[in-house]
Amino acid sequence: MKSLVKLLLVSGALFAAVCGLYRGQMRQELLLRAAMRGDVKTIDALLRAGSDPNSEISDRHEYDRPLLMAAGHGHTEAVRLLIDRGAQINLAQDDGRTALIAAVEGGHTETASLLLARGADANAAYAQGSALTIAFEKTRGFCAPNCAKAAKLIELLRQYGAKDYAGVQTPALSLTAPPQTRGEP
Repeated sequence: MKSLVKLLLVSGALFAAVCGLYRGQMRQELLLRAAMRGDVKTIDALLRAGSDPNSEISDRHEYDRPLLMAAGHGHTEAVRLLIDRGAQINLAQDDGRTALIAAVEGGHTETASLLLARGADANAAYAQGSALTIAFEKTRGFCAPNCAKAAKLIELLRQYGAKDYAGVQTPALSLTAPPQTRGEP
């Protein structure tokens, strides 16, 4: 009888531990989804309940950290809350993307501005290039209506000290006229 009680206690403890782990993972997944929607109230509640603003959630999404997810979708208030609650601004996901790169990829100038003002590395880069080169690529080819946004991002990144990489020169752009693409007169 004593060994049966011991077995039940160990099994119960194991079950409780598994359930607790599952609840923690579920809370983190909910945080990522709230960041994707920009749901500040839910983000706040989940962070108060113990969710980690820096956790890596899964590889099923383009962005696997709450700050990157909010930044990539242009949810500036969600980004502000996550930073205020301890999200590390320059923490990169496995592919090297940071929240600033996510904001630039999405063309979210207001979000990029907040990240830079809060200390994001203006020279952040990953396999697809630096934040500056990514913004510059958005001005090539058919860019309307995103051309003006990309030009503003380039200007903003340069204000915060972004440098050109690997011989790629990003020329000063006019906010009124789209730049010419290769092969145009």
